[in-house]
Amino acid sequence: NHCRQGTVIATLGTALVAYRFAGSRPGPFHPQGAWGFYPFGGFYELASRAYGCIALDWACDCLFPGSEISSFLTYAQAAASSAAKRQTDPAFFFPSRFRGGTAWTGTADRDSRALAVLEGIGFALKQMIDEELQDGQTPASVCVIGGGSQSDFWLQILADIFHCPVRRGRGDSLAGAAAIAHPASGQSPDYLPDPSPDSSPSQTFQPVPANSLRLRRLYDSWRKNL
Repeated sequence: NHCRQGTVIATLGTALVAYRFAGSRPGPFHPQGAWGFYPFGGFYELASRAYGCIALDWACDCLFPGSEISSFLTYAQAAASSAAKRQTDPAFFFPSRFRGGTAWTGTADRDSRALAVLEGIGFALKQMIDEELQDGQTPASVCVIGGGSQSDFWLQILADIFHCPVRRGRGDSLAGAAAIAHPASGQSPDYLPDPSPDSSPSQTFQPVPANSLRLRRLYDSWRKNL
């Protein structure tokens, strides 16, 4: 996925995982993170949380028992179209509290709570990246892999949360192994296409300023209620 300076690779899988190229200086970088040798030279840093799409699956079972995740996303998208209404009584979801009675606060409207799940997991990812990988700096771009990356709607939410381009990555471990084994070690192999925003616009999601501002305010409130 062409990890590089300023680009964070994030996994929306069962857990939340974020990975960055840390440069030429070895770690440790953050007391809660992990670090090691980056395959093409230098070092990487990794941060993780035990909750990601596992919290999404739990929330789906709570709100819409028997429904598929695709239906859950449809309900959440319906709530997004009336986001202005949510400003008066917003719903918040705290993925670290899933399986408990305090996972949600705010309105009990099911569609709004479904949207809050996608936002809350995104907020948890942002907090982890900001505090453990980026020292409060906004990444230049975020590449998302894992099952959650298949949702265009969720990737757009993440672009608005991070206020930077978010692109869908690939989970091809064979291509990664081939890259590491490439004779020209020390640099990304030329035969793998560069997935820059300009080269694959359909897979890249740009932040919408008005949505970013609204989600920034929600994020600040979400953090105060942790």
